[in-house]
Amino acid sequence: MANFFDLDPTQTKSSDGKYIDLVFTGFVPDTDYGLTFAWVYEDTKLGVSDESNIFSFTTIAEPELAAPEFRDQDVDAVNSILYINWTGKDATGQDYLPGKLKQVNVWIKGGDFGEEFKQYGTSFTKAGTIQISATQKATYCVKLQAEGTTSGLLSPFSEIFCVTLLKQPKAVYDIRHEWDNAGNLSLFWKFDPTFKDGTNDNTLADSFGLQLLDETNDTDATWWTFVEKDKIPPLEQKIVISSNQLQKVFGEFTAFEIDYTGAIYVRDKNLQTSFVAGYSVTKYSDPLTAPVISATKAPMAYNVSYTANSTFDKIYIEESTDSGATWTNVGVTSSNPAYVPTINSTQRSVRAKFSKKLGGFTGYSNTVTVTPDKIDPTDTTAPSNPTNVSATAVVDTNDKTGFSLQATISFTKSTDEDCRGYRIRWTTQTENPIYEYGYVDHPSSGTTVSFTVSGLIPNVTYYYQVASVDQFNNTQTYTTSGTFTAQDSVATA
Repeated sequence: MANFFDLDPTQTKSSDGKYIDLVFTGFVPDTDYGLTFAWVYEDTKLGVSDESNIFSFTTIAEPELAAPEFRDQDVDAVNSILYINWTGKDATGQDYLPGKLKQVNVWIKGGDFGEEFKQYGTSFTKAGTIQISATQKATYCVKLQAEGTTSGLLSPFSEIFCVTLLKQPKAVYDIRHEWDNAGNLSLFWKFDPTFKDGTNDNTLADSFGLQLLDETNDTDATWWTFVEKDKIPPLEQKIVISSNQLQKVFGEFTAFEIDYTGAIYVRDKNLQTSFVAGYSVTKYSDPLTAPVISATKAPMAYNVSYTANSTFDKIYIEESTDSGATWTNVGVTSSNPAYVPTINSTQRSVRAKFSKKLGGFTGYSNTVTVTPDKIDPTDTTAPSNPTNVSATAVVDTNDKTGFSLQATISFTKSTDEDCRGYRIRWTTQTENPIYEYGYVDHPSSGTTVSFTVSGLIPNVTYYYQVASVDQFNNTQTYTTSGTFTAQDSVATA
C-alpha cells in the first residue's frame, strides 16, 4: 500500500530549488519502507513527472519500556537533603502499562556519591518523593531509569538534571523569653551573622522564623523578623509579639493561660534554613497581686482605700455582716478611695480583689472591719451643690499599656461650711443606669475640687453627676448630667 504526501514548496523549498528538512510521521516501528519523489508542475498541462528511484529505509524499533518522565522541577535541595520526585508517568506523559513496570531506579553523582553515576539504594514503585541525605555542599546530578517486570528489561535513561546543595545557616542558641505587664511577649536568642565554616554559612542569613504552638488546641502561628547584622554575640537578636497578636490567634484570654511549644529557625537569601531550635514558652504570669486595703467610716457609708503593685482593671469590694459566713458584692470601681454607701450602721467585714486586664482575678485582700456612723436625725438639710461642673477626658499617661483613658471631673466647691465632701457617680447607660461611685473630701482651702476617673473604655460616652454630702450623710440631689467621651488619640469632654 502506498501513501502520498503533498509538500508545500513555499515552506520546504530552498533557494536553489531543492527540497530539504522533510519530516514524515505515522510510521510503524521496526518496519521496512521505500520512499520515492515526483515533481508536481505548476503548469497543470505538464502534470506530474516520473518518480525517482526508490530510497529504502527501516524505522527504528520502539523500546519495550519508555524512559520515566523527569523534569527540572523534580529535583531540589534544602539544607542537607536532596528531594527527588517522580510523577508516575513515562517520558511521553503516559501511564505505564499494567504489569509491565517493576520500579524506577534513581542514579546520582556528585558530592558524597563521587564523579560517576551510581544507582541509589531506594527506588520508586509509584509516584512520590525520595529524600537523600547529603553531607557535602556540592552539585548533585540525577537521572531516572525504568526497570520492567521482565528480567533485564531496562528503559533508556531520562534527562539529567542537577542541583547545588548550599551551606545552611547555623541554628540559634541561648533562647529566653520575657512577658511584660501588658501581656506582650519578647523572645531573645543569640546568632552570629558573621560565622562561616565547612558546614554552615551565616553570612547570607536574612530572617528568623518563630513558631508558637498551642498543643492542647492544635493552634499555631509563625512570626518573622530580620537578622540584625550588627548584633554579634553576646548581643541578642529578638522579636516582640504583642498581646493583641497573641489574642487574635490563641484567644482573648486563653492566649495568656497556656504554655507554648516554640521553635526558632534561620532562613537565608537562598531559602536555606537552619536546624530548628526548640524552646518552651511558659505561660504569662500577671505580676498583679491582691490589693492591700483599709476602710474609714462615714455617715451611713465607708471609704475603702487600697494599694496595687501593678496595672489592674477594676476593684471588686465585698462585705459580710455575719463574721465572714456569707459575702455580698457592694461595689465595682477603679476609684481610690472607693465610696460604699450602706443602709445601716452595723459593723461589717470588708475584703476586695482586683480583676486583671488580661482576664481573671487576683486573690482576696486582707480583711478589715468598719462600722459606719449613724446619721444625726436632727440634721436633715443637705449642703448646697457645687457649681461650674465640667469634665476633661485624656489618655492615662501613667498606664504602661497605653490604652487606658481617664477623665478629670472639676467643679467649684459648695459654699456651705458643713459640707463634708462630694459624691461623684458615672455610667455609660441612659436607661436604668448602673453607676460607679467616687468620693472626694471638701477642701479646707481653695475653691476648685477635682476627681479623676480612670480605666475608661475608649470612644464611649459617659454621663456623670456630682452631689454634696455633710457629716450626717445628708446628700444633695445630684447635679444635671454632664458627658465626656474618651478617645484613643484625642480625648474630648
